[in-house]
Amino acid sequence: LQGLCIAYSLSQGLRKISGSGSILKIIYLYLDRVVGSTLIPNFGFVNSNDIVSGLLTSKLLLRAGATIVIFTIIVSMVVYLWRKSKNDVTVVRRPLQNILLLFVVSSFYWAFSGYFFNPEPRYAIFPGLCLVAIICILFDICASQAMIINNRLIWLKKSGVVFLSFLFISTWLFSIKPSPMRTTGTTWESELATARNFCNNLGQENVNLHILPITGSWFVTMKCSELQ
Repeated sequence: LQGLCIAYSLSQGLRKISGSGSILKIIYLYLDRVVGSTLIPNFGFVNSNDIVSGLLTSKLLLRAGATIVIFTIIVSMVVYLWRKSKNDVTVVRRPLQNILLLFVVSSFYWAFSGYFFNPEPRYAIFPGLCLVAIICILFDICASQAMIINNRLIWLKKSGVVFLSFLFISTWLFSIKPSPMRTTGTTWESELATARNFCNNLGQENVNLHILPITGSWFVTMKCSELQ
């Protein structure tokens, strides 16, 4: 439903659906921009400058290797708990079903955005939040299982909560940074001053205020009466 709404909105504007995305690129950037940037502090994002002559560099391979290891661990834990739930009544299957639902929905969202538009970092926010929820659910299941075996392991659950909280906070603080393209250039204050002078000197009814990013012809049209 969300995909249809996006498609309809874009059909009314200048940006069109391309449908020419690379499947390999979508998968790699899922690992990099969703898994890596969500779970590894100061991981950052890759860009076109990291690709030399269209070939994979050591940096890209290293980043891919780290994220594949993390993703494999998460998938292995889910598979192990799912199999265990068949014979162990202490393992509740409903949380595991929620994990599968979160993964399927977020993966479809990322694949849809990446294939029809572009797998940009802003589209990784929702899948990243889903991944955070998946890890929290997994931790809760594992901690509950440990406490069933030994009630004294409650300290393990508390330590895990502190560790995950620190990991998520540090990751989102240091990994997600605004692009200079959207922070450098014209400001609302300067544009409003220019627009007021334009309206006063030329007696225009409307005026365009240029906004970021400066690489495109982005502007907001306002009435001069609203600037007085």
